[in-house]
Amino acid sequence: MDEDAKRVQPKKSSLFPLVAGLILVVAIGGFGLTRLYPPSIPDQVGHAEVKERSEAFAKLGRLAVPVIPQEKTAAVLASMGLKPTELDALSKAVAQPETAPAPGSSPAAGAQKVSLVELVLWDTHAADGDMVRVTSAGYTRDVLLEKIPTVIHVPGTGTGVIQVTGLKDGGGGITLGIKGSQQSVLMPIMSEGQTLSLPVQFQ
Repeated sequence: MDEDAKRVQPKKSSLFPLVAGLILVVAIGGFGLTRLYPPSIPDQVGHAEVKERSEAFAKLGRLAVPVIPQEKTAAVLASMGLKPTELDALSKAVAQPETAPAPGSSPAAGAQKVSLVELVLWDTHAADGDMVRVTSAGYTRDVLLEKIPTVIHVPGTGTGVIQVTGLKDGGGGITLGIKGSQQSVLMPIMSEGQTLSLPVQFQ
């Protein structure tokens, strides 16, 4: 072998460890990303469960939800992400006492006290990106559903209805659970754009 060939041969062979090292780094990095950010798996909801949840919701009645004590309302209001004008208006509404109806008027003529209540929301199946919008007494909150429950606060009066709208379906339907004071409700499997009315009783 001549001198030129001897000089080239070591250079060619030295590339192998470098290429092998790069392949190993890419493989390990890909595995690590998969562990940190596992691919989302769409919800697997059978026809029987869809029917069962719809029938149970139809028989629910009113879901009792806990009212936030007056001494904690200021801190809760500050955490709700309201605009300054919205925060001011809701703060005044919550501070306003309930008034009795005028003599001779209907019982509904009195002003009901606005309270803040607590709701706990979670994804009952896979955390695949399901998202809902909760609306109550003019307040709206968008919630990305996770397996770990998310606590939110909304205003309302005595008895009423909280609207829940499906914003995003991660696959297989929006699978929402809501917890009140003493019980939880598995909402019917929802689709994007669908709105359900949840009757509530503030306690």
